[in-house]
Order: sequence, then structure tokens, then C-alpha cells
Amino acid sequence: MYLTAFNSTQQALLAEKRLKSTGKAYKIIPTPREIDASCGISIVVDRLDESWLNGMDVRIYAEDEDGKWIELYNHEV
Repeated sequence: MYLTAFNSTQQALLAEKRLKSTGKAYKIIPTPREIDASCGISIVVDRLDESWLNGMDVRIYAEDEDGKWIELYNHEV
């Protein structure tokens, strides 16, 4: 599982709109406490595909075997 954390609610809502239009499966969750982000909304997807993140400042995390989120990278514009 991959989690995308956003810097603003506006970006999170735009990302959801983009994902809906692609038909890809996703889930909106509250940003976990261990992740420092300005926005309280995160999006979880099963497969890492960055096409819907074009032009957004986000951080991408992967869930490890213990259920902890490990930062993979920042996707900054």
C-alpha cells in the first residue's frame, strides 16, 4: 500500500478528482499522526502510479510489514 500526504486540503481534493476520472481504486484516510503534513487528508492506493500527481507537492509513503509508513520521497514542484 502507498500513502500520499498533501500540503493542502485543496491539493488532496484535486487529487481525488483526478483519481476518480481515471477509475483507479483509492481510499481517503485521515493522515496518520506519525506523518508530518499540513493537510489532515491522505490518499491510499494499492499500486504506485504518479500520473495523477502531476504538478502537486506531496510526499509518498509505503507501508512496511509492521504497518508503519516509510517515506519514499518528496514529489515537489
